[in-house]
Amino acid sequence: MKKSRMSKLRHARKLIIPEDFEPRLPNDYDETFLNGYFHFNVEQLLAYVAEHKNEFLQVSVVVSDWHKDDSPDDEYVELADLKRPC
Repeated sequence: MKKSRMSKLRHARKLIIPEDFEPRLPNDYDETFLNGYFHFNVEQLLAYVAEHKNEFLQVSVVVSDWHKDDSPDDEYVELADLKRPC
């Protein structure tokens, strides 16, 4: 039996926005991060996580396990001029 086109487009992890959702606009000096469709308010996000820490699953990640062979090596990273914006 073939699935309909709509059932193929639905995803179990799809972001569903509640009807009463109101975005938190950044204050004058809040740190924000724009990533595609999302504009993260880092300041308010950190405060929210601190207030609701029991609602989040905490896991430990061994960073060295995520090192990619084609990523910059430590020497290259140390040479980066972090005082100059991209």
